[in-house]
Amino acid sequence: MAGRAYETIEYPAEGATYSREEYGVYRYSTYPRGSVLEGQEKRSALGTYPTLEEAQREHPDARYEGGSQYHEVTVPRTPPPDFREDDIGETWDDTDY
Repeated sequence: MAGRAYETIEYPAEGATYSREEYGVYRYSTYPRGSVLEGQEKRSALGTYPTLEEAQREHPDARYEGGSQYHEVTVPRTPPPDFREDDIGETWDDTDY
């Protein structure tokens, strides 16, 4: 996902460790340069609400997406091009994930 950050309202509110029968508001953006997840989609929870109307009132620019858009983000199996083991004394191998 490249481009501008945006907000969504999703029902149900779901993540890796939770699922709630509420409306979840999330901000989608991209992990920044230097992150091990660089360039991948970043999903940040902003809050949950009992009704769609309340979520829309608190986050008027968020678009209603209906179902949850959650999906797991994984650490890439290969390092980014600018990763240098000698910079921080770490390696990138199967023990990293």
